Amino acid sequence: MLRNYFRQEFKETSANSLAALQGSKDEEEEHLRCMKENEEWNKQVALLREQRLTKIQEARKEIILAKIIAFEEREKEQLEKAEQMVREEKERAKFYITADNIDKAIEDALISPVDHNYAIDLEGHIFQGHKTKPTDVPPDKLEKVQVQGLVS
Repeated sequence: MLRNYFRQEFKETSANSLAALQGSKDEEEEHLRCMKENEEWNKQVALLREQRLTKIQEARKEIILAKIIAFEEREKEQLEKAEQMVREEKERAKFYITADNIDKAIEDALISPVDHNYAIDLEGHIFQGHKTKPTDVPPDKLEKVQVQGLVS
């Protein structure tokens, strides 16, 4: 009887163990399936991330390229402006008074004196010269100041 009892107990424990083993095996299979599914999701997310980062990188490259092009254009414009200023200054330099032409410049200044003195009356008439009086200029010879692009 004791023997039968142990035999019965052993069968029940073995059956429970087999069931537990089967449950454990099912759980492990479920776990492996979940791991595989998770790895697939991770691959999809990694692919999407890589595509997104590639798009961002391309957009940044385009922005940087556009900035470089704009910078080069500004540099080119500034260089052209500087070259134009140099050309203009060289052109004006032809009329500079130098040691070679100072005698001629003095002679020209003495031959044609310029009087920068003038007066303007309330009506806008200009009277040239230091010693000119309004009564000395005939009415038909009066010059008028141009105001805001209009001549009256």
